[in-house]
Amino acid sequence: MAISRRKLLKSAAAGSALFAPQVAPAQITNTQTGRKFKAFVRQGTGTTVAEMTLLPIQPREVVVRTEAAAACYTITGGVLRTTNSPRVQIPNHSGMGVVEAIGPDVRRVQVGDRVIVPGTPQCGVCYMCLQGRADWCQFLGTSPAHPIAKLANGTDVFEEAALGGFSEIMVVTEEYCCPVFTQVPGEELCLLGDTLGTGLAAGHNLAPIEPGTDVVVLGAGPVGMGAIQAARIKGAARVIVVEPISYRRDIAMKVGATMVLDPNKEGNGLVAKIQDLCKGP
Repeated sequence: MAISRRKLLKSAAAGSALFAPQVAPAQITNTQTGRKFKAFVRQGTGTTVAEMTLLPIQPREVVVRTEAAAACYTITGGVLRTTNSPRVQIPNHSGMGVVEAIGPDVRRVQVGDRVIVPGTPQCGVCYMCLQGRADWCQFLGTSPAHPIAKLANGTDVFEEAALGGFSEIMVVTEEYCCPVFTQVPGEELCLLGDTLGTGLAAGHNLAPIEPGTDVVVLGAGPVGMGAIQAARIKGAARVIVVEPISYRRDIAMKVGATMVLDPNKEGNGLVAKIQDLCKGP
């Protein structure tokens, strides 16, 4: 039976369109300036969710549609309205999402990429990056904060630390974008941008863990959970976690701890017990 090439191409095109991934309208039309979006903002000691209009992005900036953002402990005072914010800003300084637009000078990511937006950049060319200490990247703080949007009354809106996170979109320079090629849920990936990622990195870089060593983690909050997993990944023989909250002790055992201790129960004998456990062979 003769097969029409035109019909075959039409059929394939229809199938491709049917199963095409869903994307945001702004990604399809490539229009960003004037786009409306919502964000959690703070000004003075007040907080609210407000709609705003996106301003034009700069040549090396990336627009990221936020999938998830993990709160950092450092923003607690602002969110709870115990500190003052002299200007309207979007709290937090990390998150993750999908790239929807890039400036003309961006080279690291492209539209459609899933990216983690961490609290620190990695330019890859400064002295610290070349020495393997991207956590001290000298690009940090070199991009002056500028408004990314305006409220309905014309007030400028800034991102905390030039990153934000508690918003439907983030506008960041490309040095803050780390592409990830995985379908791991956003609420898990965003933890690598801060908090859990901080503890995880400490066990790999700041206090490198050697295989077979004993590790003690004081506190099993988000940072501590990262340190526990770093110890497991690096092959620690014993991972002892000291944590007063019972449900955190339970989670610690699930993610890599070999023993958990309640400091309230151990009392003054806590240090002596840890020393006895870590005597080695």
